[in-house]
Amino acid sequence: MSDSNLHQKVSVDALKELLNIHGEGDNLDFKQTFSLSSQRERAEIVRDILALANTEGGGHIVFGVVDKSFEPIGLSEDVVHIDTTTIYNAISKYSVDGCGICN
Repeated sequence: MSDSNLHQKVSVDALKELLNIHGEGDNLDFKQTFSLSSQRERAEIVRDILALANTEGGGHIVFGVVDKSFEPIGLSEDVVHIDTTTIYNAISKYSVDGCGICN
């Protein structure tokens, strides 16, 4: 994946559409928080990313959404900037080629 594709942002309209679904599925997952500070948290996010990577058409993980109510609450200021290198390094520990996500 090229560096320009890696940094693409989901448009506000696309995010609103995802939030209006009010449910999760094979291609959509909502998370209330984002953290890679513990082994368990890293394993959970990697599991979700690899599952979406192995789903036809890929999918989206939307952070900052309350589970079950699907209310958008955002993320705390300390996680507003998510370092993709940290995510890639976590994925690399569980996948030979990083699943082609960040390559």
